[in-house]
Amino acid sequence: MACSSDDENEGSVKSLLLPEKRIKGRRWTFPVRYVFLVMAFLGFNILYSLRVNLSVAIVTMSKEVTNSSEVVVKTECYDPDAKSFDKMEKMLHLYPLQGNDTQLTTGEFDWNAKVQSYIVGSFFVGYVITQIPAGRLAERYGSKRPLAASILLASIFTLLCPIAARFHYLAFMGCRVLIGLSEGMFFPSMHSMCARWFPKSDRSFMTAIIYSGAQIGTMITMVATGYLDDSGLFGGWPSAFYVFGSIGLIWFVLWTLLIYESPLEHPYISEAEILYIGTTQNGEKSRKSGNTPWLKIVTSPAVWALVAAHFGQNWGFYTLLFELPNYLKTILGLDIKENGLISGLPYLIQAIAGWFAGYVFDVMIKSNVISINCARKIANTVGLVGPAICLVGLTVAKCHFNYIVGALFLAMAFNGFTYSGFNITHVDMSPDYAGTLMGITNCIANFAGVLAPLYVGVMTSKEVSLESWSWVFYTSTIVYSVTSIIFVLFGSAELQPWGLAKSNRKTSEP
Repeated sequence: MACSSDDENEGSVKSLLLPEKRIKGRRWTFPVRYVFLVMAFLGFNILYSLRVNLSVAIVTMSKEVTNSSEVVVKTECYDPDAKSFDKMEKMLHLYPLQGNDTQLTTGEFDWNAKVQSYIVGSFFVGYVITQIPAGRLAERYGSKRPLAASILLASIFTLLCPIAARFHYLAFMGCRVLIGLSEGMFFPSMHSMCARWFPKSDRSFMTAIIYSGAQIGTMITMVATGYLDDSGLFGGWPSAFYVFGSIGLIWFVLWTLLIYESPLEHPYISEAEILYIGTTQNGEKSRKSGNTPWLKIVTSPAVWALVAAHFGQNWGFYTLLFELPNYLKTILGLDIKENGLISGLPYLIQAIAGWFAGYVFDVMIKSNVISINCARKIANTVGLVGPAICLVGLTVAKCHFNYIVGALFLAMAFNGFTYSGFNITHVDMSPDYAGTLMGITNCIANFAGVLAPLYVGVMTSKEVSLESWSWVFYTSTIVYSVTSIIFVLFGSAELQPWGLAKSNRKTSEP
């Protein structure tokens, strides 16, 4: 059979991607996919601000655990009675101080460590439920509306949190469950939308930018929440819910006005941009798919390796995200503003490292220096094993604040490589079912969001000390390492035989 000429191939691509009735009136020279990039990045900022504001706010909301017959709080790294303790010395070199088991600060609510762990974990009870349904709905009916609804509902429930908390902690937990249900639609829907908007050759860098919005949002939220809680605005801690809930409503309006479901639906996109996105996807153009190949998905070793990597990432990430502020307060004695700053800055480092890794791996893939499969496995190994080593260093550092900060920053920098690892592998494996795959892995992986805080609660229920927290970090190290090995052995970033809907498979064949 004679091969088609380049002109004929280009003509057939244009006829597929540029129906005449759809290209009239498109006149923007600015790439509109960057508008989607910015709004999606900001969406993750908002998503995580509504999720993690509690991790700092709860420090001032709840009364501190006291030294009693049930719980021993060992202030081994600072003297709570030394009010004239030099600030710079405290920040740069903490000397062990023994025998100071006492109460720290008093908050509005009498919540012990277990109740706090239940409150923190309640978000994920709702979060895991909507993951898989959201992925399928996004693939069949589009992603724009589920993404908008996710932020809108989560913002409304966040605004109601202070009222619920003052009514009863169970009502507060109910609000957090509803926030989780709302946010559960976001990740699968965004993965499905990224498959439509970004060419294959740019996925590492573009998705690294978008998903780093979660880390930037975490950093901003932790720092801002520390200052909001200390400012007395709206009574202190309630401001963390009112401010971020209001910002979420603003994002919802902008997203609704500016964003379109796919490049072909955008009224001002250029022909050149449509061709660039469509032709570089190499037949992977995501469309509304038919029946999902559930049996092939659930029996695929590559899918379960992806689940393992995602779970390992979430266990370590949520241990630090939700419990680090508590660690900095009870073990190192930092006040709320210092706490928010030190808790948040590592996530900025993680985002910057993720951008760097995404750019480098995209360049190497385009230059055929490395295969996509190899790139994903190398990036994921660095992203999980690196933090595992750093958490061991964190326990060795004990009370030395400068070493602790260094270990945290380095751990999160390494962790940023996962953006180019497992995090984008869903789209590589199956562009048409990327939302479903993200729904599956995110559903299972986010049980770590429930289990990790509960585990910390159990480990610190009798004694809050360097030793009890060391076991928390050792466990995260083991989980990181084991799940990384599973992904290397069984994971794959190759397009799977079932990865495209039946209607798309013929168009992807040479």
